[in-house]
Amino acid sequence: MNYLYIDTTFQINVGILNSNFYWSNLTHVSDKKSSALLHTLIHENLEALDIDVKELAGVFAVAGPGSYTGVRLSEGLAQVFDWQKIPTYSFYHFEVPYLSQIAEEGIFISKAFKGEFFAYQWSGDKNKMNLFPLSDLESFMASNPGPFFTHFEEDLKLNKKIQSTQQLIIDSPARIFEKVKKLNLRQRPFYYRPLDKEFKKQ
Repeated sequence: MNYLYIDTTFQINVGILNSNFYWSNLTHVSDKKSSALLHTLIHENLEALDIDVKELAGVFAVAGPGSYTGVRLSEGLAQVFDWQKIPTYSFYHFEVPYLSQIAEEGIFISKAFKGEFFAYQWSGDKNKMNLFPLSDLESFMASNPGPFFTHFEEDLKLNKKIQSTQQLIIDSPARIFEKVKKLNLRQRPFYYRPLDKEFKKQ
């Protein structure tokens, strides 16, 4: 059994997981304008392992947070696989520390565009999320103990104390994807704002 992994929330990550949820292949493309390459990357990853798309045991897609276009790209493909009756799962980057069992509490932060940053704070089963002015990021991090996680290190120019959720996915795939499958997660696309605010002129 093999599983396909797709993450287009920021850049593009496409991979193949084996039956034990370890990486057989993983491809990263850093060009933010590379959406046209996604189908080719999926084909190349499947072809490298001689896997027919119809033989996939399931598909894992990241449902956000990220750019509107990037999130829709992953979700659009997830819906296609759903339509083809291939088991499809999806999860959020801010769920990764919990899924990997690395932290019982912490804060996920990411640049949310429009001069704001997003913060998802959790402790056990309790959580809250907010948008703050990007100018408050430094003081926000100084006044909260963390630990901090993000998916957007390059944009935020974060310090070494911040952990990457994408790196957690790379390093601990079995824990994360086993949990996603066990919980049968199929999260809706997550945007930073309601669509009427997302597309409102500044």
